[in-house]
Amino acid sequence: MENEELTMLPVSAIYPHPDNPRKDVGDVTELADSIKKRGILQNLTVMPGHWITLEEMAAVVKAYTEDPTDELKELIETKWSDEGYTTLIGHRRTAAAKLAGISKAPCRIVYGLTKNEQISMMLEENMQRNDLTIYEQAESFQLMLDLGETVETLSDKTGFSKSTIYRRLNIAKLDQELLKEKENDESFQLTLKDMYELERVEDVEERNKILSQASSSENLKYRIEQNVRDKQRVKKGEELVALLKEKGVQQFETDIRGYTPGYEVVDSISLWNLEDAVLPELPEDTSDIVFYHFPGSSITIKRKIEVPEEDDSSDSSNKKSSELASRIRENTSRLNSIVKSFDEHFGEFVDMTVHGKIPVKDDLQVINSLIVIGMQMGFSSFSFRSLCNRIDEHYQDYDGEDKKKVERMAQNLPVTVYILCALHNNLTYGRSIYNSWNNELNTEYALLVYKLVMETKHMGFAPDDDEFKLIKGTHPLFDEIKELEEQRKAL
Repeated sequence: MENEELTMLPVSAIYPHPDNPRKDVGDVTELADSIKKRGILQNLTVMPGHWITLEEMAAVVKAYTEDPTDELKELIETKWSDEGYTTLIGHRRTAAAKLAGISKAPCRIVYGLTKNEQISMMLEENMQRNDLTIYEQAESFQLMLDLGETVETLSDKTGFSKSTIYRRLNIAKLDQELLKEKENDESFQLTLKDMYELERVEDVEERNKILSQASSSENLKYRIEQNVRDKQRVKKGEELVALLKEKGVQQFETDIRGYTPGYEVVDSISLWNLEDAVLPELPEDTSDIVFYHFPGSSITIKRKIEVPEEDDSSDSSNKKSSELASRIRENTSRLNSIVKSFDEHFGEFVDMTVHGKIPVKDDLQVINSLIVIGMQMGFSSFSFRSLCNRIDEHYQDYDGEDKKKVERMAQNLPVTVYILCALHNNLTYGRSIYNSWNNELNTEYALLVYKLVMETKHMGFAPDDDEFKLIKGTHPLFDEIKELEEQRKAL
């Protein structure tokens, strides 16, 4: 080609390209040893001139400190020197040659390349040699797009499918420093599949937040799944709210989940189990019906009731006692609903481990801890058949190969998952965190539940604020009920 030539160039005059897709040339010690013995067997590809380094800039600025010139001003503005050469292909060989102490290297000098052509050449070369990490590929694709390429032209030049390029571009949107941090964390074990899973989270800021908070690859998958489920619950809640408004039901802006004078509960819709989140039957006339929406959690529907006027002849003390009793029942019902919410929340988490949406690896220390917690709780009966039913609700109706398939799935589940199923079964059918008969926290059992929450935290499980306060015994409803009961006793 007329725009290129072959020659020997001083290695000291060859500089790396600042936009080289491969950011780290890695350990070149072995390559340097080979070059010492055999020389550079393949030409480097370079172009004339180079972007000056910070060291060069500092030296030039220092030299012209007392008498600034137009030359200095231009240099600072362009950061470019016509001297030397810039590597396009062969960054590792150049680094190895410098390490080996080789004075000259065989080079192919190319002229007149645009910025796009330079990057494209480096990108194609590295892609063909599989020298780029996933993150370097992502950054390179984004840079090429910024320079005017399209996904179609990138696909033609690199051989990557358009879907792969789109996925790499999604990775490029993430916080790259955070990605490198997670990639270098051996305990995290970040994978390409993890990056693809993050695409399920629509908002990039949320993706970065989830990635930042995740403690492991398994924990990342759970947080992603939880984010998706949360969005589904919010969407489901909005759909139900729209239906209620269509029926003429008034929305309360203030929280009416607890005791509300002049209202009684019609229904409380939990959004944790989306399949069961349906509106109750409502009368045609909904003028006396109101609702409160707690996004992503629940919808409380209440009905206005007539409050008897004060009757001088009646026993005011009995009325007051009745009112206090009603408020206690309302708050008790609220605590019971939080218990139910926690059960559903933990159940959803366990189901995701059963169906592989949250990958769980057996860890002997974790298994031992969970078994101890379960024994202290008093494991309820949980059979292999129960596990199979949890995997597939139609298991009991199956026969032959279909039944064996479910059983094989159950047999291949991690021991940890089996124990989690048994623990959830215990939460559902065993003792309760909250003793509604005396409106007190079952402190001994609640402590065990708290230990269970802490033990599953690394897997990604986390109760919501109300649930956690209940388990810790710090929920304000406890004090409110206690105060109401004291008022009632004082009558």
